[in-house]
Amino acid sequence: MESKGSDDDEKPFSSRSRRNGLKCTVDRHMCSRCSKSYIHAWHLKRHTKFECGQEPKVQCPYCAVKMKQRGHVYRHIRQCHRGKNVYVIDLN
Repeated sequence: MESKGSDDDEKPFSSRSRRNGLKCTVDRHMCSRCSKSYIHAWHLKRHTKFECGQEPKVQCPYCAVKMKQRGHVYRHIRQCHRGKNVYVIDLN
């Protein structure tokens, strides 16, 4: 009987190599104003509509942190202010 190699020998691009970026480069969508780049076009669309050139619009109620996206402030509160109520202050 022949001995078989591991599955990685037969599959040149395993999921691990894709995660590590070894397979190939992915075309990225770049903002023409600030040169930030995104993998998905809708991320760029969100960036240009709500973030690029805008001042932060939401603030953490427990500290001076201000961010451009409400969800980022929610994540900040959960990570940095454990046990506190999760809400934001709109600066509009």
